[in-house]
Formats: sequence, C-alpha cells, structure tokens
Amino acid sequence: MSGMLRRSSDLCRGLFVLIVIATSLFLSPPVFAAVPSDIESNLSITIGGAEKQVSLAEAMAALNIPAVSIVHIDQDRIAFARAYGDGVTPDTLFQAASLSKFVAAVGAMRLVDQKRLSLDTDVNAALTSWKVPTDSFDKDLAVTLRGLLSMTGGIGVPGFIGYEFGVPLPTLTQILNGAPPANSPPITVIAVPGSAYHYSGGGYEIMEALIVDTLTRPSPKQWTRLC
Repeated sequence: MSGMLRRSSDLCRGLFVLIVIATSLFLSPPVFAAVPSDIESNLSITIGGAEKQVSLAEAMAALNIPAVSIVHIDQDRIAFARAYGDGVTPDTLFQAASLSKFVAAVGAMRLVDQKRLSLDTDVNAALTSWKVPTDSFDKDLAVTLRGLLSMTGGIGVPGFIGYEFGVPLPTLTQILNGAPPANSPPITVIAVPGSAYHYSGGGYEIMEALIVDTLTRPSPKQWTRLC
C-alpha cells in the first residue's frame, strides 16, 4: 500500500517471506507456540498434493524459501523473535506484504466508529481522488467498505509482487489504474458485489484510497492517533 501506510516495498530488502504469529490480547492461555522449538518442527505442508510433517528447515527447502522471520506476540508483548536463513537476523527488514491489511482494516473501522465512513454505502460516494470503474457487475449492487473489508466486494487483483529496493515506486492512483511504474493490472470489479469471496489485495488498495480521501491530508502521526 502507498501513502500514509507506505507500500510493503518500502521495507523490502529482498523477496523473503515474513511470518508473524500473534496471540490475541483477549485469549488466555495463548493458543500459539510459546517457545521457538514449538514452531521449528512438526509443520504440515503440502508437496506434490501430499501432506507431510516436516521441520521448519525442511519446509523452507521444499518450498524454496530463502529466509523466514518469526515473531510471537503473546499478551501484548514479544515472547520471542527468531530469523532463519543465511544472512538474516530478527532485525532484518522483510517485505511486510499483507500484514498491512490488518492495520488498514483497523484504521477503516476507526473511521466508521467516528461516523466519517459508512460500511454499507457506495464507496464512490466518498472517493474523490479515484473512482471504482462501473460495469455490468456493479450496476445494481454497489461496492461497499464492508465488501472491501470482507473481500466480497467483487474486486479483482488478488495480490502484488512488490518492488525491488531502489526502483521507482508507483503512486496509489497508478496502482489503482495499473499504470507504470505499477507492475500490477488495473483494479476493477470482476464479480457482482456480495456474490462470492474473492481474495483481493486490490480491494484494500481501494480502501486505502477511501481512507486517504477521508483524512484529506494524512500523516504518520495522524494514522498513529487513528489506530
């Protein structure tokens, strides 16, 4: 994502995989591993259509994952942080990728709580910098914030491959339009809103535009206060 949230590419130092294992503040006892050894073995992965129990090192080799960073957050504290792979430490910057979706969703719901956004109205009514292209899919049912959050809004573009460090980064509008230097297709409606679940990073880009247009002049401090 771009703008105040910054796209994951801003943090990217290589196309690695970042795994964050988080325990809810409201769950007791924790439901996830409490020590590193618990997530370093007996992992279930599917290889060639068959499910196998492997160690973390074996899984990384089988899936061609060069490095992994794992953080376990338990009761609002970091229980442990470990990095696996050559040349990486817990301080290595990884591509944040879809971890940003959680932050974006919290920000959007804060604005809903403040009555500055609505879950069930046409997002085009609030968008000022860009509009969701209309077609036959959404002529009767509008794309809504609720649909974007739940990925039932009928929006395409499942995900984004990111950008290598040092290359030109697209603006949010360029990402939405699929215009260079964006390396992803235009974000459009591909199904009737509410008709089915479609994993859509594109939908969260629309939601970001909605948040940016609502805040008018977003800043990191403003976003921190919001979340």
